[in-house]
Amino acid sequence: MALPKITSPIFTVELPSSGSDIKFRQFTVKEEKILLLAAEAENGAQIVTAIKQVLTNCIIDDVDVDNLASFDIEYLYLQMRSKSIDNILKLKIVEEDVEYFAEVNLDDVQVIFDESHSNKIVLNDEVTITMKYPSIKSIEKMSKDSSSVRGIKYSIDKVVVGENLLSLSDYSDKEIEEFVESFSSKNMSDIQNFFKTSPVLKHTIEYKSNSGDVISREVVGLLGFFTLV
Repeated sequence: MALPKITSPIFTVELPSSGSDIKFRQFTVKEEKILLLAAEAENGAQIVTAIKQVLTNCIIDDVDVDNLASFDIEYLYLQMRSKSIDNILKLKIVEEDVEYFAEVNLDDVQVIFDESHSNKIVLNDEVTITMKYPSIKSIEKMSKDSSSVRGIKYSIDKVVVGENLLSLSDYSDKEIEEFVESFSSKNMSDIQNFFKTSPVLKHTIEYKSNSGDVISREVVGLLGFFTLV
């Protein structure tokens, strides 16, 4: 008689960027080993690679993890961790060589949206661009690109000229770079504001100092929640 396969419960989570639902299963021992090895390495790049692998393994829907917005990936991972291990996460905070601990309910951690945020940038009366949020794939491309406009080049989603919609895939890297380098200072300021006000995974934690004082601290981004404790 063959050994039985243990089925995992299926959960649904809403993507912060689009509001669309994604189904996933719980972690198994296989995925926990991947995460444990990454955590022990204490290397940011290895942690991101491990999380990408776990999400790819556990997401049931047809989703390209490489192209998800970074804050979608962060939120998905915490939701997956909550349903697979425990929704209460114990965080270790080290300040001036002193260790403190705080408990976080992962179900309370949300992606924060700035009301002033917009992904549409009006360059002039004729040209408007729509920005896209950085993904693992675009961040990897940026790290290998030495051009001065790499952060912007990989973050433009659409270019609208009058009534015409242009696809950047039809243009060379050089043409795209020349296009970006023609932006005005006001255009660049608006683009910087897009990045500055982009949605972010953020949560305020509280813990007590050795003297008994309650300390509040913001945890921003996934690596702040990635811990062995």
